[in-house]
Amino acid sequence: MTIKDYLNIFTYHGSGMYALGRVFDTFKECHWFDLKRNVNTTEIKADSYEDSRYMIYMPVYTSVCFEMIRKSFEWYTSGIRYSNPNLIPIFVDLGAGSGKTIIIANETKFFQLCVGVELKEVLSKRSQKNLPPPLMEMSQKQISTASVLHIHANVEGDYWVDHILSHIPEDRHRDIVLFAFNHNSYDGDVVTKTLNIINRKFDNSLYLYQNPIHQRAVLSSGFEEIQRDAAPNNAHKNFKYIIYRNTKEKTS
Repeated sequence: MTIKDYLNIFTYHGSGMYALGRVFDTFKECHWFDLKRNVNTTEIKADSYEDSRYMIYMPVYTSVCFEMIRKSFEWYTSGIRYSNPNLIPIFVDLGAGSGKTIIIANETKFFQLCVGVELKEVLSKRSQKNLPPPLMEMSQKQISTASVLHIHANVEGDYWVDHILSHIPEDRHRDIVLFAFNHNSYDGDVVTKTLNIINRKFDNSLYLYQNPIHQRAVLSSGFEEIQRDAAPNNAHKNFKYIIYRNTKEKTS
């Protein structure tokens, strides 16, 4: 990021105090993350997806992502795990881009496995470079002790979830609690398709939806809202989110 880039942000947003705030937010919430970790999650100069239902990649705000993960895990701890301490929490970003959320989720140490699913090859390769080398070289036999996994796949297919489940003992599949993250990566049709997959494969799931444009699709898929941001209604979209959950009644 150069001074010219920051100047472009400043002028694009009106050259006033609001524009200055956007420049500061961009540095604090995006570029500082990369500088501290020597990774590249901020660059957005990638061609758009061929499918118009998919949005151009934009990095999530660091503090917002941490907050969403922390709040959802706190709810899981008090609302689900208390009755079964042997559950397996797994984090997956469905539209992971350059892998920023995977890195953040792994840093919290909340999850047994942190997974990124990305369709676009240039972003998928960048995500793999951003992960620590030992995790990039992870083999199938090492998955039980590894904490990060990257999958180059379409979120609308079953491959990504079957790939995750293949590394978990079959008799433990019902113990998985899936934390699915979506940074407004696609339209309502894709949201519905991904949630249908989740509902078919998992008994317990939480849906972390940042910039939640297609709320109706989430509610129509059987999820209920449990938390949302405390930002004012006119706050920038990068600070807005809703957390949902869906739990199936277990039958003997």
